[in-house]
Amino acid sequence: MHETLPFADPNRQFRMGRIYDRVEGVLLGHPQLEPGVASAWDDGSPRPWKRVAEAGGHVGAMGRYLALGDAWMLVTAAALRYGVSTDECLEAMAEVRSWVSVPPPESYRTEGFFRAKDGPLRILVTNASAGHAQAMVEALGLEGAFHHCFTDACKPEGWRRIIPWLEQATGIPRDAMLAVGDNLLNDVLPARHLGVHAVLLDRYGLFQRHSPQDWTVARSLDDVIAALTPQRHPQLARS
Repeated sequence: MHETLPFADPNRQFRMGRIYDRVEGVLLGHPQLEPGVASAWDDGSPRPWKRVAEAGGHVGAMGRYLALGDAWMLVTAAALRYGVSTDECLEAMAEVRSWVSVPPPESYRTEGFFRAKDGPLRILVTNASAGHAQAMVEALGLEGAFHHCFTDACKPEGWRRIIPWLEQATGIPRDAMLAVGDNLLNDVLPARHLGVHAVLLDRYGLFQRHSPQDWTVARSLDDVIAALTPQRHPQLARS
């Protein structure tokens, strides 16, 4: 825990927005943020490094590279570095989730955006298991709010499977889709790479180090919902 916190410190080499090379034990710049840069865990001097094509962004992701897009992945990378196994990481995450799976304070039961029949199609894409996702959806008052749900999505790489499927299933082209997420590496960058528009929900300013390029930043989900509500923006297409 000492290694992973405070996880928003922009001066640390081990931080959100980077990729952990579990073979070499180095921290790599994301290809779309800091291409070709590598740093040792405790070394402040970056050095050239080859580009990384793919990185898993969820606890339990296999392969050499781990995308550090949220606090779960920071803790996971630190644990792997000190000899904890992938299975142990998964077990620990499940245990922690069992502690915090109480209903959150916010509820969207009365939010018209999630109930509108003629508004944009709403798709849930999450790396959570089906059971955990269902529990959180119910706690948030979002039962029946999504037209399609993808659980165990294996983001970021899972987007390459999901976006083409959505295009075919809905008839909506990807340049008319919008991804909204709070993980820059899992939700925003891969969506933009595939030609989908994206909004980064950064409530706590964790990604201020990375200036928005071709994505939008919002500090509140309410702001995003207001911008997408057809009654307020009737010109928005069904997407």
